[in-house]
Amino acid sequence: MKSFLNFLIDILPIIIPVMLTGLFTFLVTAYKYNKNKPLDKFEITYNRVIYPVYINMVENESNQDIDSILQKIRHYFTENKKYVDMPTLRAFDELCKEENQKKKQRKYKIFKANIENQNKIFRRELGYFSQSVDRVYKYLDPMIKTGFYIPIEFCFMYSFLLFSTIPEEGSIWYIILTTAASILIIVMIVQLIIFIMRKIYYLIK
Repeated sequence: MKSFLNFLIDILPIIIPVMLTGLFTFLVTAYKYNKNKPLDKFEITYNRVIYPVYINMVENESNQDIDSILQKIRHYFTENKKYVDMPTLRAFDELCKEENQKKKQRKYKIFKANIENQNKIFRRELGYFSQSVDRVYKYLDPMIKTGFYIPIEFCFMYSFLLFSTIPEEGSIWYIILTTAASILIIVMIVQLIIFIMRKIYYLIK
């Protein structure tokens, strides 16, 4: 166990700069894209699709007849396909074709959360008043959340490994720190497996 931890402590300083460089490059690229992207298409999509669909869903919150709700919002998608991203169109199409009511209700909740999230994002991008960050985070795609969790867990795990070198091997603090680091390693591995499986699932779909 000690040799394994020493190996991780030795190799992590090499891995971390690479990860940070990749993350920094991604953030810079995303910032440049977001800074220079045209907002006219955003406004068309928001006005013609996202906002009216969102309003319809909110107004029919108590309506248990999902098919009637889908019928009301269908024309927003069929008449404005070019302004809607493919994952949203695909999700709506699959929702309409789903015959199993339990699966349909589950898919509808996911679809509704996605529309609510897009509504917040579009409002923020277009300069409208937007709701708090915690509500935006609540409806983030699980894959995005996983990408957010892993770097934080990685930093904690590395910190625990570094601190575990301070107390004597076998002491209570050594056991606590190494156990915490081991648990985080397992959690990260599980999250990476789930992330990869979701990615493959969406690609196959």
